[in-house]
Amino acid sequence: MGKRQKKDRVDPYFQLYAPVATYEPAAADGAEPVLVGYTQEVVFARSIFDGCLERWVTSPDTIGHLYAPYRTFELVEDGSVPATTPESPAVRTVVRRLLPKGEQQRPTTERVTVVTDAARGVSSFTFEPVLDADAEGAPDRAYFQVERFSFTYEPLEGTAAAAVAGPTEESAATEPARAVAAGTVLTPIARIVFRWVPLSPSAAAAAAARGNEPTKQAVFDQLMQKCFKWCTHDLLGGYTPVAKDVLVQRSAFSELYAGLKKKYAYLVTTWTEKTDPKKFVYEDLALVAYLTSMWLAADPNARDHVVFADLGCGNGLLTYLLHKEGFRGYGVDLRARKIWPRWLAEGARLVETTLQLTEYALPCDVTWILGNHADEVCPWIPEIALRPRTAPATLELAEGAVDPREGTVVAPKLFILPCCFYNKEGQLFPPPASSFPVPQHLANAGSRYKRYLQYIGEQCDAAGFDVVYDALRIPSTKNQALVCTFRGDVASEAATTTTTTST
Repeated sequence: MGKRQKKDRVDPYFQLYAPVATYEPAAADGAEPVLVGYTQEVVFARSIFDGCLERWVTSPDTIGHLYAPYRTFELVEDGSVPATTPESPAVRTVVRRLLPKGEQQRPTTERVTVVTDAARGVSSFTFEPVLDADAEGAPDRAYFQVERFSFTYEPLEGTAAAAVAGPTEESAATEPARAVAAGTVLTPIARIVFRWVPLSPSAAAAAAARGNEPTKQAVFDQLMQKCFKWCTHDLLGGYTPVAKDVLVQRSAFSELYAGLKKKYAYLVTTWTEKTDPKKFVYEDLALVAYLTSMWLAADPNARDHVVFADLGCGNGLLTYLLHKEGFRGYGVDLRARKIWPRWLAEGARLVETTLQLTEYALPCDVTWILGNHADEVCPWIPEIALRPRTAPATLELAEGAVDPREGTVVAPKLFILPCCFYNKEGQLFPPPASSFPVPQHLANAGSRYKRYLQYIGEQCDAAGFDVVYDALRIPSTKNQALVCTFRGDVASEAATTTTTTST
């Protein structure tokens, strides 16, 4: 498998990870020493370290991975003081405003000081909060509860200057480290020193009075690990970034998602199914935020025009939430769930019926088909979309009126989020190898998930749909959605040919 081959290639590099803890004596007699940092030996050059930490400082997309309570940041200032002599260090100061995920929390101003001493082969990045006059030394609640922390790259004694300096940025990007056999012993050339300065007793007391909780050791452990791993990934050529926000602006999605989580927080504590409420509630809220953002961006009056069919709707939560957000449509599944009466009582439309996939026809006013982890239904969605609309409209018409769209084959758009690997025979199967395009970050993968995305993409493409992939910001590892639009205005009758399998 492709993933195993990749792992064999990089294991010797990652097996170097063994940080050594650094302690300081406790202030009180007899107390345990205080952990204040880690030191990790590395095999990559300073140019790799500088490039990685530069992304940490200047790329808003990284902040959520490093500072969990924050969603992005705004750059306030970026100024440099060049070295006055070849032997003196260059100093650069970056000020940024960190924006928390919680709406009620205020932004945090942070100063980053970058010192590059080329003569010694040393680089350091120091991060510290900019405190208000009345803060009494206490950082904001969402920030690290330390005075400051830093990452420093230092060459080991006896290391050649050229090895530490490393290649130029351009060649480093195009000449990744060579593959090495498993078990190869690599020789470190430098160390990364991660240090933090604990709050003074008075500042710690002020922080406690404000309700700030001390930063857990696990947070610092993760920062050290990410610094090492991200630099090592860069050494090996880097990961291809996941293509997110292809169809939806991140800012619009994040703002709406935050509001929905607050609005529907009660669902987590009142969930009556045996499944994990946090998993289902937060994932479906993210889907609602995504669909709403996409629909409203394309049509500000989408609530008047979108009619969705949620095929294989399961617990019906997505249907219910879309209904509560003002969208019209229905969910259908072959078995009602215990929680359905609750959704039905609030006006959601859920239908329990045997889905004859070879025959099922959509209501004539449906404009979007949703296949959210719809298992056996997913491979059939493109074909269902192209069948003549023999079912009545989902919306009530005047008595005796006939909807003029009945019997047409105007194809709706598709939103498919595949999960389990079912084929059209209703069987779990190993998807065959394919050359159908996939997102760039999966291009070299050998996973079944990649091949199943290709399988579903081929079904959609063969039926006449253009396929766009988007990686959703949902709490799920299978987060690649296929958003499909029919290439013509009216589907051909030939596309409605079905097989004899049903479920």
